[in-house]
Amino acid sequence: MNTTTLQITFTNTDLSVFEPLFKKFKLKTKVIQEEKDETEMTKEAFFAKVDRARKGKMIHMSREEMKKLIKNN
Repeated sequence: MNTTTLQITFTNTDLSVFEPLFKKFKLKTKVIQEEKDETEMTKEAFFAKVDRARKGKMIHMSREEMKKLIKNN
């Protein structure tokens, strides 16, 4: 039997789309390299960041000032 090897790169969220197709054609899969997402942070790091923000300097402004600031950026 002839075989073909393919290397495909896609996001983890797209895996659920391809899995039924892989099963239907009895395809074998192998994870070669899983890249780490640099934007992810641990739960502890997230809450530490929230705590630092709460302890930081507060800025008080009216809704009009906030809308003006958002529009200008």
